Order: sequence, then structure tokens, then C-alpha cells
Amino acid sequence: MSEDAIMRLQQTGLFKRLREIEKKEVNETCLEDNEISQNIISVVRKAAPLLDRVPENMPEFTLHNANHSIHVIENMGRIIPPETLKQLNAIEISILIYAAYLHDIGMIASRGEHKEIVKTNEFKQLLTSNEELYEKFEEAKNRGDYEEALDIENKAFTDFLRRNHVQRAHKIIKEYELDSEISWRGISYSKWVKTVCESHGLPVKDLYNTKLWPNDTFVLEQPVNVQYLAIIFRLADILDIDPERTPKFLFYFINPKDEVSINEWKKHFSITGFQITPEKIKIVADCKHPQHERTLREFIKIIDNELEDSHRLVSSIEAI
Repeated sequence: MSEDAIMRLQQTGLFKRLREIEKKEVNETCLEDNEISQNIISVVRKAAPLLDRVPENMPEFTLHNANHSIHVIENMGRIIPPETLKQLNAIEISILIYAAYLHDIGMIASRGEHKEIVKTNEFKQLLTSNEELYEKFEEAKNRGDYEEALDIENKAFTDFLRRNHVQRAHKIIKEYELDSEISWRGISYSKWVKTVCESHGLPVKDLYNTKLWPNDTFVLEQPVNVQYLAIIFRLADILDIDPERTPKFLFYFINPKDEVSINEWKKHFSITGFQITPEKIKIVADCKHPQHERTLREFIKIIDNELEDSHRLVSSIEAI
């Protein structure tokens, strides 16, 4: 799986642009230096198998694997205007690619960690906060139906990971040393990768904080606009509506029972075409049920709000 993920990455426009920059530097300096692209490949080789484990704890979710990462990278290539892409340096492009692979890594949890989490007060509070679910959980335990009780607990655990996966990503990145190679000429910039990853779980207004999301920082002599990278990444992540993320055969195999998950899958099934460019985002759909259309319209509203908020943020930066 890792080698397939790497092969697909190498075919994306962003990675090809990164290699163009590296080749240009080789021609100018006569020094062979593919450090950034090689480090990305090394990280993807580790991250791709981990992302394949997401369904172990989130079996009814749409796919959040390395293919989702590729879709995000492709979307970023579609969203960024060509003249802007020419201005991005290798560090900035690499941050976008790293973020695509690491932003959902917090959705994984080993069996041992699973056992520890369900013992915590934080998890117990989450389980008891849903009165209807907790009542079913207690009833199942009281009548000795431990299989149903475990199913309910696992459903709550899925919700726990969903709610906390952005914060957990930092822990997983450190635990598996995925940040050890996010560096250039001995200078680590994993901090900015984590910052961009973190942005996708926050409202756009938080990105106005230029202390956390600076638009004028540097890695050695390379300028880095973290704020712009976060804006592009967030939108590209939301816009993963590629059918590969929700294959129908997998839906029927999983046979989800959760209503929210069912609507999410069928929302994607309704989409028959899309266009993503720097100037326009268009989604074509054929909804078979009013609820699926309602879910899709809510999704489109989220995209519209993201675009409006991002445009407002970019405009405020340009006005300074």
C-alpha cells in the first residue's frame, strides 16, 4: 500500500512542481539535493499503513486513508491559481503535502490505547452525555447482553476519536516519529505542518491570529505563509467528493447502521460530477431521497461559508 501511495503522490501536480523547484536548484548550484521530496516519501511510507487502520475504530466512516490524502493534494492543485503556485517555494508545497497525510492520523488507536481511553473520565463523560445511548448501554449490561453493550461502547469510542482526532494527531505524529524527517538542512519545520493540520478542526476566524498562523515566517531563507497554506488545505479537505472515497461495494459490505453515516455515504453517492478551479466550484448531483438532498445542501452551505470566510481573511491580509 505504501508504494502505491508514493506512486500516486508522484503523479500529482503539487509533487511535480516540488520536483521542478528541486531540479532548478540543482542546475543553479550543481549540488544534488532532493532532501525535501525524499523526506516526504519517507513520511508517506510510514503514514499510509497507519491511515489504513482508521476503519478499525471508525468502521462506518467514509474513507480517511492515503487515497483521501491524494484527493486533498489534487484539490489543492486545482484551487491554487497557477500564478500563485509559481510563487510557492519547496517548503510551502511540502507543508501542504505533509498536512494532507497527517491531518487525520489522530483517528487511529491501538487496542491497548483503546482499552485505556474507555477507562478515562473524559470518555465516560462523553458516553453518559448521550442519555438515550447510555440508557441502552446500561440496559444491555444489566440483562447480560455484553455484545450489544460493547457495540454501544465502540460507537461512543468512534465519536470520541472523531471529536479529538485533531488534537490526537500531535500525539500520533510524535509517537510514530513522523515528524523526525520534516526538516530541511537540519532545521525542523514540523511545527508549521502541525499548525496547518490543526486548522482543519477550527473556525476560519481563528486563522486571523498571526502569532499562531503567521503569514511572514521563515525556514532558513525560505519565506513561509502558514496562514495561506491553512486556508488552502482546509478547503481542499472539505472538497474531497471523489467517488473513490465512498465506493458503493464498500458501503454494502460495511452496511452502516448509524443514520448520520448512512446520510454521509449517500450524500457522496448523489454527486455525479464536480468542477474545482481557482475561479469556480461546481457540484452536480442526482438525489434519490429528500434527506440526502438536504444533507448535500447543508454540505454545500458549509463550502460556501468556508469560501466566504476565507475570502474575507485573504482580503484583510491584502489590505494591510
